[in-house]
Amino acid sequence: DRLWDRVFFSARENTGLSYNSRLVLRPGRELKQGREGIDGNASALFVEGNFNVHCRSVEAWRSFLMANFGAKVTGEAAEDKRIPFSRFVRPAAGMITDKSLPSDPEAYLGYRSLTEAEAAKLALLIVGEIDRRGPFFSLAEFVNRSAVADAPREFLLSGLLQAAIDKSDINQAIAARPAGAIAAPSVSQIYEPAAYAGDIAAGVPGYLEQGDLLARVGHLLTVRSDTFVIRAYGTATRADGTVTARAWCEATVQRLPEYVDPGDVPGTALPDLKSPVNTTFGRRFIITSFRWLSAGEMTS
Repeated sequence: DRLWDRVFFSARENTGLSYNSRLVLRPGRELKQGREGIDGNASALFVEGNFNVHCRSVEAWRSFLMANFGAKVTGEAAEDKRIPFSRFVRPAAGMITDKSLPSDPEAYLGYRSLTEAEAAKLALLIVGEIDRRGPFFSLAEFVNRSAVADAPREFLLSGLLQAAIDKSDINQAIAARPAGAIAAPSVSQIYEPAAYAGDIAAGVPGYLEQGDLLARVGHLLTVRSDTFVIRAYGTATRADGTVTARAWCEATVQRLPEYVDPGDVPGTALPDLKSPVNTTFGRRFIITSFRWLSAGEMTS
């Protein structure tokens, strides 16, 4: 929870900009230095292209996973039209594919890549896991395995993304042999022992894990949306109920970091709010666009 929901990595340059091009400075805002910046810089930034983890579109997840399609890692991925997931800035060996063997040097020194077909299959399995495990009230719930004692046993063993990877057989070619579960009492009293079982090859660079996915796309994930499209319909009627006019409209609204009552700064946690207005209504919303619709547009 502290990593995924309470902090973010700004990748801030000395110039005040960010190496992450998705982070956009809000108009009229500036990034601060020191403690003031640690507590307040998040409210000065927008993220372009966040991805809601509750999305149930297989095609959307496929496109999201393919964000690095053809990216150059030692020049190989771009040529092979694959999606690289490298744990190293400069891998010491080449690309691992579904044809690689556990004994290949690339398995330990290179990086993993996926084909379009593998990404499509993984997207389908991710959506299936979302249907089974959602909704998620935090990114921590989405990423981690469940800590709820009466949760289905499968949910106690791995997080959603790892479960989808395991079911996809993406790692089948490079898998070695299964390792036994840890049976030490000191472990079993605190953790789910079976969660420590698995393939002994897990963890080598050629073995895709959920951490590899999150390292590339995790900074864009969110459990809620901040921009909404709202459509409304109204009629004018006579006293006898006869409809004399109809109107349709569409508004795009956006949630801002600021609270409705500016007496509380954006970084104030909910339990620490001083304003009853903010306790009730939370953050401000603004209308970013508005238009009237025709009757035919309501079916689109």
